[in-house]
Amino acid sequence: MARLARMSEQSDEMLEVKREDLMRLREEAQDIAQEMEDAIEETKQKWYDAARNNEPVTVTPTKSNITTVFYGIGWVPYWGFVADGHLLTLPATPSGLAEDQLAFYGMDLTGEPKVR
Repeated sequence: MARLARMSEQSDEMLEVKREDLMRLREEAQDIAQEMEDAIEETKQKWYDAARNNEPVTVTPTKSNITTVFYGIGWVPYWGFVADGHLLTLPATPSGLAEDQLAFYGMDLTGEPKVR
């Protein structure tokens, strides 16, 4: 019986220690959460103030401020025709896009209606 009483007393002591640890951890978590909320409010206020303190700046473009980085001429071949009263512009490359667009109108690449 003494052994059972001793074990019960030990588990009560351990339970009390764990409860104290839990209370301490909860207090720490509350303190950390409050610090985080304070930091968030401080940051919000800082950026709110920064956004309100803006001044217009006049930028006058000149030729010396403009730099050409890339120059070239591009050409993309395409087919243009009328299908079912709609003007179609299709790429003249084998991308598959032309077939998809024609299929939408029920036609094939020859411009003839598909037989269903």
